[in-house]
Amino acid sequence: MTAYPRVLPVGDAAASLELGDAIDVRLNARVRAADAALQERPFPGLREAAPAYRSLLVLFDPGRIGFGDVRDYIIVCNEASDAQYQGLEVRCMVYMLDVTVWKNPMMADIFRVPDADFLTQGGRFGPHQFNETRDNKLYRPQDNRNLLYVAYHVDHPIAVERINWYRNALPKFGRRIADYEICCPYHAHFLEREDDARLQEIVHKPMVEYGAAGVEAARKPPDPTAYKGYDQREAGQRAFTFNTYFPNRVLMGGPEQAIARIRQLKEAGITQVALVVDFGSMPQDEIMRSMEVFGRKVLPRIREI
Repeated sequence: MTAYPRVLPVGDAAASLELGDAIDVRLNARVRAADAALQERPFPGLREAAPAYRSLLVLFDPGRIGFGDVRDYIIVCNEASDAQYQGLEVRCMVYMLDVTVWKNPMMADIFRVPDADFLTQGGRFGPHQFNETRDNKLYRPQDNRNLLYVAYHVDHPIAVERINWYRNALPKFGRRIADYEICCPYHAHFLEREDDARLQEIVHKPMVEYGAAGVEAARKPPDPTAYKGYDQREAGQRAFTFNTYFPNRVLMGGPEQAIARIRQLKEAGITQVALVVDFGSMPQDEIMRSMEVFGRKVLPRIREI
């Protein structure tokens, strides 16, 4: 089964974005939307884009940019245009892996996310990508979306302020705050007991690596023209210390610290927390030990909050 969308090379100086294999008005609208997004923010080396019924041909200068970067840029433009113009789920396929042997993940299943108009249906999270973020369009209660906010790059009071932009806007569009979800991902690591020195010893190197990877990504397309504030990352990375992120930008520490932090997040209006546990070069055995502590000493007590 062919998975769409896909980007294929066409010789050495062109790429083709294929969105499907049918003659369908809605499919063509997605092609034209992707073309509009690409024309609005052209990448360095773009020569021309030619939309067809189900595909978009992109010609580029191979002396200035390679196929890999072009492919990545086209995919982001397609995701952005799908979300902005059509309200489509940005992930077309779901891949299920068996990681029983973590060094050798095995494909267990693959299935397609069903097509739907998620702008009117609701119950989905707005995607975290440039077309949503560049003009604060991530906060779109008028589009009947839940909020996915990557809050770990700011201190907690700033995160609360930005979450409230969304919460306070919901009633203006006739929506009840209680009907919507706010999900925030946080780097997470758990110890048997409170020991900040030991925690720093374990997590700081992987956290520095994670931050450095973000700085490097910001130097490559499409990020420099996509996300606001990425030009500040390098300066922030130079001042990146344990006290920069702990405890108010992460979910880390002993059980009591974790419970207190989760309570703080709930009070901020956050209804779902995604745990980023495999950041940087964090060893797999350390990740599993941390998750065992979370499952045994933290998770059972969350119902109390």
